Amino acid sequence: MEIGGLPALILDSRIIEVLQKGVYEELIGLRQKSTFNKARYYVDYLAEMHRIAEANAYCVDQLELFLFQYGNNLKTTVASRSNSWDL
Repeated sequence: MEIGGLPALILDSRIIEVLQKGVYEELIGLRQKSTFNKARYYVDYLAEMHRIAEANAYCVDQLELFLFQYGNNLKTTVASRSNSWDL
């Protein structure tokens, strides 16, 4: 299934939580996603996920699976790392 010319991906509460945590610097632009506005930003999400996957030479479904399975397992966030750099 395609939406906006791009293959559909999962954007459920689990992936939204990963995006909102800001763990992955490449995904910071997707932090505004929430369970309440995901429909409005879904095509943007697809485009950004495809852009990141292509730029890093892997399939977008590999990125999707990684975020779904392992996305919440990292301990540090971009925000916490930048705060520690200011010390």
